[in-house]
Amino acid sequence: MANQRQTLTNERAYSRTDFTALRAFVQRVPTATIARLYFTEDEDGHEPTAAWVEAYLRRMEAVLVELALEHGSPVLADHLKASAKAHGSARLTAVSLKMV
Repeated sequence: MANQRQTLTNERAYSRTDFTALRAFVQRVPTATIARLYFTEDEDGHEPTAAWVEAYLRRMEAVLVELALEHGSPVLADHLKASAKAHGSARLTAVSLKMV
């Protein structure tokens, strides 16, 4: 499997590296470390900042949670709804990320 982007919705596409970075984020690896390990500089030569990485991964997490609630298994949907009730928003854990 190459690191090719997978289109999840009409607008979003994520690579295997993106999913690996999200897994590290869910496991509470510091975003500065994630930026250094998984992201490269952009076309203009700018390195990704920890703040940019955190925002990107939070958006990715929100998209995946939304898709899981709409199309996922009832067990996963119930888990995410309970997480949203407890935390104010549904949060992925290492286990729920595997389920997604």
